Amino acid sequence: MQKAAAYTTKNWIYFLLIVLAFVLYGNTIQNDYGLDDGYVVTANKYVQKGVDGIQEIFDNPYAVVDGIKLDSRPIALITYALEYEFFGENPHISHFFNVLFFAITLILIYLVLTKVYLLDKEHFLLPLIITLLYAVHPIHTEVFASLKNRDEILSLLFGLSFLYAADTYFSKPSGKWQYALLALLFFALCLMSKIVGFVFLGVFIITAIFKRNLQVKKWNYLFLFICVLFILRAVSVSFKDANRQTTFFENPLSENKDLLIHLGTCFNILFYHIKVMFFPAPLRFYYGYNVFELTSLFTPLAFISFLLHIALLVYGAVKYFKKQTIGLLIVLYFAILFWYSNLVIPYTGMFSERAMLLSSLWFIAFVVMGIYNILKSQKKLNAKQSNVIVLLISGVFFTAFVYMTIQRNFLWKNNITLMEHDIVNLDNSVMGNFIYANNLKAESKKSEIAEDKRAYGEKALYYYRQARNLAPAYPEFYFKMGSTFRYNLNNADSAKRYFGYAISLDSLYADANFELGKLYFEQQVFDRSYKYLKRAYERQPNDSMTLFYFAQSASNVNELSVCYKVNQEFLKLYPNLPYPYLNLGVYYSKILKDDSAVTYLDKAVALGARDPKLLQQLSVYYGNKKDNQKRDYYQQLLSDTAK
Repeated sequence: MQKAAAYTTKNWIYFLLIVLAFVLYGNTIQNDYGLDDGYVVTANKYVQKGVDGIQEIFDNPYAVVDGIKLDSRPIALITYALEYEFFGENPHISHFFNVLFFAITLILIYLVLTKVYLLDKEHFLLPLIITLLYAVHPIHTEVFASLKNRDEILSLLFGLSFLYAADTYFSKPSGKWQYALLALLFFALCLMSKIVGFVFLGVFIITAIFKRNLQVKKWNYLFLFICVLFILRAVSVSFKDANRQTTFFENPLSENKDLLIHLGTCFNILFYHIKVMFFPAPLRFYYGYNVFELTSLFTPLAFISFLLHIALLVYGAVKYFKKQTIGLLIVLYFAILFWYSNLVIPYTGMFSERAMLLSSLWFIAFVVMGIYNILKSQKKLNAKQSNVIVLLISGVFFTAFVYMTIQRNFLWKNNITLMEHDIVNLDNSVMGNFIYANNLKAESKKSEIAEDKRAYGEKALYYYRQARNLAPAYPEFYFKMGSTFRYNLNNADSAKRYFGYAISLDSLYADANFELGKLYFEQQVFDRSYKYLKRAYERQPNDSMTLFYFAQSASNVNELSVCYKVNQEFLKLYPNLPYPYLNLGVYYSKILKDDSAVTYLDKAVALGARDPKLLQQLSVYYGNKKDNQKRDYYQQLLSDTAK
């Protein structure tokens, strides 16, 4: 009867967690694609192929952004590809599955806390309270309300499954080999979701040592050896083509050489980890330089944080070796936190909410258990009174966090709603202002209403200026301002000025030289267009539009040998584009070889060129040649183009 009652109780708990997941995050289902979702869904050509793209997903990075290739994370992309196969491009379906994965994750957390860490033996309510507080904490909205972060969700889900299966295998004396196979499968899936999943092996080993489960058996060591091989293989595959580097604006510690400054900044950020666990506001879509200032270890906050963390780590280690569960939870918190601490590897953005997805679980666990242990040690309180106080404290945080999480989810409706809300707390974030400006610029480009187009463009300029004011020596901010004037506000004079500012800071800046050269070309100032496009060509000799405009400019300043050479390169690189044929047609016209010119111009039209002047020119040419059939053909194309 007791077993049946316990089984029924657990079923009710699982049901409660599923309901809670949809209450908390159900409002995200109505959301659109948000921050960085395009890189992994709408702009990912392999995902867009559905099932047919799965093989290519394994062979390519998680995302490619402006030439930057991330590591491989195929499992999340495969889920997007399957969704695309059956539902098409539908953010609401994808958000639904995120909520479903969240519900499964909560069940796994409860299972791991009870079956692996046996927290129900300390008090039957502890695992449930910890799971509920983890579920409602607003720090997790970045992961569960965002599609791009599904890699984090799946890594957590499979990592917890690995912990459960591996612990079951090591805890049982015999006859559980199937759990070893399951654990290895889950660990492989965890690593393929995101390489940082390797931390779960460390979590398992720390836990197994604590529970005295690492018995000297060859099969146990073989299991751990295979896990290590999985990690080595995952690292070699994941980072094969990756070229992602942390920039100064993402984390200035990447260029810092002063140890005291490094430690001081790290412990400032570590203190912030604790702060947001208790007071998760304000939350930001990005942090980075200069939300956290570079500071010495001997500044008050950094030094207090240093002492606090050292004391907590020593306390946890002592309790760990005394086989007290709270010590295990503290050690696990530090084991996960270490990888996001900036102490060894500068973390992108210095801090992010998604970085706390796993460490927050152990933080909540040891804080709740610590409060329970303190109350239990009070002789003035009986067990019932201690329970009531724990429930009251948990209830206050639970209620506040539920409200904050649901409200935060509405902000994740799309990029603009999120950033517009958060930007007021990002005055000092260079990249925060820059990212928001980029999104406003994109909205301006998409808008079909002239007033909105201009409003978004002017707002983008404001935030580019904010980024520029924080880092005035960085040429890309001037380039983006020039591009906004050029393409969003139709202000060529201001565009020229800001492209010029960018080039004055970096004379080899290819994009700025190209845009300034193209602008002068359109204004028929060919000597200047030739000058700037030549620089662009020297930096990016394989770019199709650079080749096109540079060759045209060379022709217009009578650098015909350069024109011919560049066009031959252009033709070799892009034989299926009309532009090299257009250029060669112009070149041969310049040297009065009309028949050769027309041969190339014909080919350009065959490949899609539809410039009215070109079509008129060819129609006249064939008319003079008495080739009425081709004359009429080009007249018809001219008529169709005019429509």
